[in-house]
Amino acid sequence: MDQAERRHSYRVYPEHSWAVVSTDGTIGRYRIQNLSGAGVLLDGEPPMSFHEGLRLNLHLPGVKPIRDIDSHVVQTEGEGKRFAVVFGYLTDDEEEQIEEFIVERTLRELNPHVIVVNSRPREALALVRSLRSLGYKPTLSRGPDDIHALIDAHGSGPLSVVLG
Repeated sequence: MDQAERRHSYRVYPEHSWAVVSTDGTIGRYRIQNLSGAGVLLDGEPPMSFHEGLRLNLHLPGVKPIRDIDSHVVQTEGEGKRFAVVFGYLTDDEEEQIEEFIVERTLRELNPHVIVVNSRPREALALVRSLRSLGYKPTLSRGPDDIHALIDAHGSGPLSVVLG
């Protein structure tokens, strides 16, 4: 994906994510406000300057850390404590990791409700716990017979059904 394409990438607002930035021997840990295929909006200290070059390590939930991304600051506000960073060169693997994270988060935002249908209680409860840890809102169905009632109770919003 070229730089012009990445500038118009969809943004997600990941919770519990952060970045470690190193520049000229200084290291800071910053909260990720939003992420796209082109870059990231960060806030925290120490402040950064416009056009400052940096090395970025992204720490996103459920993704192995993406390390040593060549980047630079393209916009600052709040005395440099909030700043937009554009990625330089990304390897295919790094680009794929970021894109997969964005797609997964986007799907979760669009479709957070999940009905789990599984006749084996232990497996069903493990699946419900896993889905909750990923940010979904699972409802446990004891079998296919009561799934229609659960769908009716859910309303007209997006819904996924997991059969196991």
